[in-house]
Amino acid sequence: MISQYKTIREVKKPIRYKALIECMTTISNRIKELKLFSKNAVEIWTCKFGSKRAGGNWDFIVELIDELWSDMPVTVFEYKE
Repeated sequence: MISQYKTIREVKKPIRYKALIECMTTISNRIKELKLFSKNAVEIWTCKFGSKRAGGNWDFIVELIDELWSDMPVTVFEYKE
């Protein structure tokens, strides 16, 4: 998913939440289109995308995950540093 503009060195918060929402919606639609969840729950393993170097708020991004991916059996696993 590409949802930032420039880097944190160039702008204070390079995250673009609208682009992130579009990416997450595309992933959701693709999972539904391929009917990946009809056999098993879908697992997404990820870092804290959109936060840290992108400057986004992880708590808000978790809310987006819950809202945008709640209508299908998706489990998101967060890699810990």
